[in-house]
Amino acid sequence: MAIIPEQFMNAVVAIGNNQFDANGNRSWIGSGFIVCRKERQNSSLLTYYIVTNKHVIVNLRQFYLRFNSLCGDFIKDYGDTISG
Repeated sequence: MAIIPEQFMNAVVAIGNNQFDANGNRSWIGSGFIVCRKERQNSSLLTYYIVTNKHVIVNLRQFYLRFNSLCGDFIKDYGDTISG
């Protein structure tokens, strides 16, 4: 997955699937937020997690994340496939 720009760190994350409505708009099925944790072995390294409810991602094989910047109109979507 791509590196998330700094301006998205305090924003709510929209979680979507690969379905579209009649107008061609992506189906957004839930939301989440970003948290980070310092690594124990090296406190200068951070690991980022997106937190959401389990029912949002259960049985989801492909997902999209939308980040809306808090400092302007910049919006970025990222997509990936869940393996396993």
